[in-house]
Amino acid sequence: MRRCLLAVLAAVCALALPAAASADSVVVSGAKVENMAVLDDTIVWVTGNRGSQQLMRRMPDGTIGQVPGTSTASTYKVDLGRDADNDLVLTYLVVQIGDLHRLP
Repeated sequence: MRRCLLAVLAAVCALALPAAASADSVVVSGAKVENMAVLDDTIVWVTGNRGSQQLMRRMPDGTIGQVPGTSTASTYKVDLGRDADNDLVLTYLVVQIGDLHRLP
């Protein structure tokens, strides 16, 4: 299952890279990647263990860093899209430990 997921992520990343990039290009090295989203030349993903995950991005110029304004969370769910002005928009859901409540 893990190999299948890694193969799918590698295929998505290869398609997301600019045409000039080599098929051997590494999007991010040494990271535990989960829940990746790709649109145009921007890639966002979740990295880290549950309870201490970070939302990261790779910009079209190759710069990699934590998405500004985000913090460490229990779980992130991410998606990239476009708004009415065709600007790139990142949508994400954050689940913190303790946010789930059981009803009596």
